[in-house]
Amino acid sequence: FGTRIAANDIYMEGISNITQADIRAAGDLGYRIKLLGVAQRTESGIEQRVHPTMVPTASVIAQVHGVTNAVAIETDILGELLLSGPGAGGNATASAV
Repeated sequence: FGTRIAANDIYMEGISNITQADIRAAGDLGYRIKLLGVAQRTESGIEQRVHPTMVPTASVIAQVHGVTNAVAIETDILGELLLSGPGAGGNATASAV
């Protein structure tokens, strides 16, 4: 986005308050709960947030499981692109170090 964002300006909420009942209810409605990080340009600037989100089970991001990380990028011309790969484990950790 061509600018720096202070970490204090990012809303963050983890998954510690998500219960099994929440997961079942989401599934009954056709959703999965995923911890998403979102960054988007708005009329008031750059909005960034991290929080649990219900996503439709048919969506590409709902198919990401386990230690796999994914980034979905919404583009004007190509639509949604998904980049995914290992987020933990021997090789992923070694490449990060």
